[in-house]
Amino acid sequence: MKYLAWCLLGIGSLTSCSFSHQPDEQVAGVEGNAVQVVGGLRLYFGVVPAPVIPTAVQALHTPLPREGIESSMQLTDREHHLLVAVFDATTGERIEQAEVAVDSTIGGRAVHRSLVPMRINGTTSFGGMFTLEPDQTYRFKTTVRHPGHADPVVATYVYTTAHPMHQ
Repeated sequence: MKYLAWCLLGIGSLTSCSFSHQPDEQVAGVEGNAVQVVGGLRLYFGVVPAPVIPTAVQALHTPLPREGIESSMQLTDREHHLLVAVFDATTGERIEQAEVAVDSTIGGRAVHRSLVPMRINGTTSFGGMFTLEPDQTYRFKTTVRHPGHADPVVATYVYTTAHPMHQ
């Protein structure tokens, strides 16, 4: 998963990153998977701890303070970066013009975040920062709207925090 997230972030390129593909019938509609085929799109999800992502990527996101870190202007080890890469499931073409939004419950509060398009190393992914607690499972309901398609595509990615955090 870490490798997938770095690839989505653009630190690796899709030509140098390998993804384990399952046949479409095995992933289509399977809620929670890191790779999902829904509504004609193939979605890749990944999460990395925010402090390890490049400063240039951090700068693309909502400035601090954000939920859970109002008293600090520094990233904490609870900050995580959710990444979504969007592809046409039939052609394999990366979709770079889209609006991607996420809804989740974090710390007992409903959180809505529009993910930022990030152009890094010639590829575009969508990302957003979230403050996550250790040993918790989160459901990221992701809505993708893109030109030429009237109906949005909705997929849910399920993530359990797996990175060490100070408590």
